[in-house]
Amino acid sequence: MRYPTCLLVTGMVLALGGSVTAQEPARTTNLGGGCGASTLALPFPLALGQSVSLNLQSPHANAPAILGLSGPTSAVQALGPGCNLALDLASLITVPFFTSATGGASFPVAIPSNPALIGTEFQAQAVVVSGTGPLAGSDLTNALRAEVGNPIFVLVASDRVINQSISSIDAAAALLGINPSVLINDNNPVTQGNPWLPWSTAGAGTTVRLPTGEVSSPGFAALTGALPFPLTSFVQGLVPQSQLDQIPGVMPLSNLELVNLIGKTCLVVVYDGSLSINYQPLQGNLQGARNGIFAFTVLAVEPPSLPESQSSNSTMDIVVRIEAPLDFSLAASIPARSNPSDSVQVQAAEWQNGLLTVVANSSEAPVAQMFITIEGFNYQVPMTFDALNNQYTFTASSAISLVGRRVVVSSTLGGSSNFEVQ
Repeated sequence: MRYPTCLLVTGMVLALGGSVTAQEPARTTNLGGGCGASTLALPFPLALGQSVSLNLQSPHANAPAILGLSGPTSAVQALGPGCNLALDLASLITVPFFTSATGGASFPVAIPSNPALIGTEFQAQAVVVSGTGPLAGSDLTNALRAEVGNPIFVLVASDRVINQSISSIDAAAALLGINPSVLINDNNPVTQGNPWLPWSTAGAGTTVRLPTGEVSSPGFAALTGALPFPLTSFVQGLVPQSQLDQIPGVMPLSNLELVNLIGKTCLVVVYDGSLSINYQPLQGNLQGARNGIFAFTVLAVEPPSLPESQSSNSTMDIVVRIEAPLDFSLAASIPARSNPSDSVQVQAAEWQNGLLTVVANSSEAPVAQMFITIEGFNYQVPMTFDALNNQYTFTASSAISLVGRRVVVSSTLGGSSNFEVQ
């Protein structure tokens, strides 16, 4: 039974507004406190752009009931033995309803794709009048606290981006006092199940810079298509190897897609080896052993500076915060490119007399749109197409010498190249 009037839940979310940083994943916490046989559940956390339902389950059919909604509070009011009210009375909204013929009720919650809502919290608890419940003939459900956050993007990765030979991985392991091979579960690959890497279970909150591979040999890819199996089964490692070949929509992440992940939380399935991806049609082979899964939030995407990402075809480094194991039911896809990667080459990058000049070519000119990133400056500034010379150019004044800084040229069709300013 659904109650359109209970879109007040959405209205409350909009009214409360966000209160924390844009890197927050969505969370739901069961605060308990209920007495009786009725329960309240939010099966999926509240992520931007998602529609979910707040569900009540009760053995009492066609019973009068009240849903209470409020802002967050840590205060608890004891109403009776084992019956604790966990709602903020100052902001309380009540919604009367009746349970269905089977004792259930469902309240829709739609979260707009508005980053300002990230960090918004509300609490919910309900009373069901049964005539036999422990609270004056009523059931008091458990209380829930819901926090709006980002959806969780499921990625696949080659172990080359977290290999123990990478300088930043070794440094992170030393900081945590964990052997690098243990940190990334390098000595125990699996083909069934996906264990959480010790990095997420023991190193949550640490920040590290990671390479992302090269255009021709990507380190990260997104699952963008309709999978032939449940996404949750894939993340858990329950899909048989025989069903993991020719999977549609496995798309390598270019610089532009990496930048779009800033502030987003990702759940990553790490393969014990390179990723095998084709473009025409866009599909990948997801067979093979896996190190397991770990989670991170992307804090920054910057020109490659790690010793392991110094090729001119290296895609940009990412700076991430490692997250503790999290709920992957909020998995969201990244839009797939319809074109294969083009070939991009930086012809020149020079700083002379206070003027930076960058010239680049693309195999897909003039269709491709080209953007430039300068080490220490803004992300993805558009370049100008020079039709006479069939090339892309960029000029900018800088009183500060840019010699030695790395510039990265990225295409909307997936190609990229980087070059050190001369």
